Amino acid sequence: MNILLTGATGFLGLNVLELLKKSPHTIYILSHQKNINKKLGKNIIIKSGDISDKSSLIKIKKENPEIEILIHIAALVPKTKKEDNEVLMKKVNEKGTENLLNVFGKDLKSIIYASTAEVYGSALKNKIVNEQTRPKPISNYAKTKYNAEKIIQIFSKKNKIQSVILRYSVMYGYDDPIERAIPNFIKASLQNKEITIKGGEELRDYIHIKDAAKAILNALDKNTSGIFLIGSGKTISIKQTAEEIIKKAKSKNKIRIEMRDKKGFDLLIDISRSQKILNFSPNYIFPEGIDEEIKLMQSRLKKNLS
Repeated sequence: MNILLTGATGFLGLNVLELLKKSPHTIYILSHQKNINKKLGKNIIIKSGDISDKSSLIKIKKENPEIEILIHIAALVPKTKKEDNEVLMKKVNEKGTENLLNVFGKDLKSIIYASTAEVYGSALKNKIVNEQTRPKPISNYAKTKYNAEKIIQIFSKKNKIQSVILRYSVMYGYDDPIERAIPNFIKASLQNKEITIKGGEELRDYIHIKDAAKAILNALDKNTSGIFLIGSGKTISIKQTAEEIIKKAKSKNKIRIEMRDKKGFDLLIDISRSQKILNFSPNYIFPEGIDEEIKLMQSRLKKNLS
């Protein structure tokens, strides 16, 4: 198969690419990065472009009319809450998705889209969510990811194209670029700094990045369409998450629990549909696989001190 992969240089995309390198498929990487590794594999072809720039996509389409599968991972993900800009999120996450479909869509056989369980937003409060739970996105990021889902669903239905939407729980693993709980807890533990948590009793489902990548390959192998939740199927509290990291990092730091300003929520997801239809099962259950992330952070902290 001839596959167009967007977001190949991101956290999830890099891990998906590692798996695709071993496949018999021809992979076209859409990248606007000039410093991308040129020696990726014999079946990997780098194409210069940007999902926000429709003209660059048209050029790729003309040069490579054989592209038949779209694995769409590229997205603008805010690394901090301050970066959750509505205009920029819409430009990349919504308009970028429209551009891809308008240029490549009608000749595609299938679309795989990496979305997020964040689309459930306030619907997450104190209940297990599944594919039938009505999304109630809160952040601009979650809203634009949900809108992109709808854009794909409408387009695929109209043009009778197979489409799979994967809603991921909280990812963790080697080289996580986002300022979320696990990387922050690791950094604090390695620096022996106190970890401050508001609440702490809230439950989370963490999925290792290698399992997240594997889910896309599973979807690629299945002749199906629909929405699927991807996680570990197991939960752990935020406080216990910090405790496990402290133990793994062999740290002497302490945890301080503060009262929350507002009620928190649990992230409890039902992955039974993914298990049944996509044959998906996680290889890692947190804190499994966390050692690599700790070693990388340790190395970076040492370099900053030298």
